[in-house]
Amino acid sequence: MGQTVTPAELVNKWTTEAEAMQRRGVMVNGASVLAEVLADFKAVQASAAEARLCLSEAASRSGYSVEHLGRLIRQGRLPNAGRWGAPRIRAADLPRKPPALAQAGPRAYDPGADARTLLDRQRGGSNG
Repeated sequence: MGQTVTPAELVNKWTTEAEAMQRRGVMVNGASVLAEVLADFKAVQASAAEARLCLSEAASRSGYSVEHLGRLIRQGRLPNAGRWGAPRIRAADLPRKPPALAQAGPRAYDPGADARTLLDRQRGGSNG
């Protein structure tokens, strides 16, 4: 396979190979075939890691906002794979938000909890 390998190219190649082997009744060395499949898969992974993402795509993949990613680049905490004014982030460098933070999001207002906190404060509780 070439330098840049897409998942679709990998699937197409091995689907074609499997069909040709089936038609010909080919008996193969399984370890050899799997070694070639794995080499192709590693090429796909390498291509994906080198992808340069715009900030909006990087934000959707990482769970962080466009503003936060831009700030990380400006601070030098994240390498800019693009150019000044058009930053890009290599997929391999993309920070990942911890799952608990990515799913939590903003909490809905709970008036009951607010009332309990206020009541506790008025009674001299330790909640404030």
